[in-house]
Amino acid sequence: MAKKILSDPTEKFFVTVIGLVVIAAVLKELSHIFIPFVMAYFLFFFFAPFNAYLEKYRFPFYIIVFSIF
Repeated sequence: MAKKILSDPTEKFFVTVIGLVVIAAVLKELSHIFIPFVMAYFLFFFFAPFNAYLEKYRFPFYIIVFSIF
């Protein structure tokens, strides 16, 4: 039979705090990489209806791309 591992609430708290600090430090160091990707992700969803409209009327793909720029 498997034995349940019981952990102390204090251990859970400190492991959570340490994990959040590590994640925050990694994101801070890599912010120059993540910020452009996040902006591109939001812009993709922002322009999706416009792209769908242009694709519906069979505009060439290069015109759709240049219209976004």
